[in-house]
Amino acid sequence: QTLNSQKYRLDAFRQWCAEENIENLNELSGRSLLEFKQSRSEDLNSVSLKGQLDTLRAFIRFCESIDAVER
Repeated sequence: QTLNSQKYRLDAFRQWCAEENIENLNELSGRSLLEFKQSRSEDLNSVSLKGQLDTLRAFIRFCESIDAVER
């Protein structure tokens, strides 16, 4: 169930990356993550937004830990 929840929370990020033509996570910057946050804040309440961003943060930290992305 946790895995399904995380997948659901990351789906909006995946869709946003597709819309922004981001095909490699190394293309992300702090600025692009801020743009994602701002776009999601238009659709979500603060609690849901925090949950999605927390999951995204954990995912990016995991990617860093396995050298899948630059720090």
